[in-house]
Amino acid sequence: MGAGSVEGFPEEWGARYRLMTAMADAVAECGYEGATVEEVVRRSGLRYEQFHKHFADTEQCFLALYTVSVEFILLRMARAFQREGDWLLGLRAAFSALFVCLAEHPETTRACFSDLSFAGAGPRRAREEALQRFAAFVSLCRAGAPCGAMAPTALDQALAGGLHHVVSSRVRAGRIDDLPELALPMAETVFKCFRGEVPPPVDRGERVARAPSVHPA
Repeated sequence: MGAGSVEGFPEEWGARYRLMTAMADAVAECGYEGATVEEVVRRSGLRYEQFHKHFADTEQCFLALYTVSVEFILLRMARAFQREGDWLLGLRAAFSALFVCLAEHPETTRACFSDLSFAGAGPRRAREEALQRFAAFVSLCRAGAPCGAMAPTALDQALAGGLHHVVSSRVRAGRIDDLPELALPMAETVFKCFRGEVPPPVDRGERVARAPSVHPA
């Protein structure tokens, strides 16, 4: 996803893409606070006026990167799920699409799962909205599952939070390449939760709940 990937796209679209890619690289290497306009412009190979033509500041640039990434991942998951005739196979395919996508774009993954405690309200709100959207995706998958009684919406939210925790742990440990191996155990854990075979996560006042029985090695 480097700057060279923009060849063939309209000039202005390409500039925006290069800035977002540079933002991902900067956040991944320097953290959110270190991803200054100067750093993003330097990495993109563009000019300051080009940056400000597309983004007011680095927060707006990061939000664009984050939003596009979430949309891309959810689309790949939905397509993978729909291609399978069996519900459980579809769930496995969706999680495989998720983790393969994250592993294929390590810099963007590091940026999107970076520490946002020092970021403004915008990035933190975007992350919460992404978790809600993933929970909604899980809920839609569950609606077509042969699992009997529907689980409460809180379970979908807890599983989304648990997934974020697991991925974040792998990212911090420098194990992004290992993410695809989580597809099968994560899908089976979600399936068992829906069937009531695994106790749902308990909210103990933590900001993000952990997914049951799925922990980074």
